[in-house]
Amino acid sequence: MFEESREDSSLLSCLPDMVFVLDEGGHILSFSPACKMLGYETDELVGEPFDVLLPIEERGTIEHVL
Repeated sequence: MFEESREDSSLLSCLPDMVFVLDEGGHILSFSPACKMLGYETDELVGEPFDVLLPIEERGTIEHVL
């Protein structure tokens, strides 16, 4: 299980870019504040598979990248 340290949290909070931290299964563990421009709150994304952010027709197509 991923445990976010203060350093990790501080680093993510300072990034101007969208950055996601994923587990081995491709589920979202944390993300930078810039990701909120997608319209989701933290509690809506953490634990969800990354592909929920993709258009429906593209979901399930990125496993080889993860």
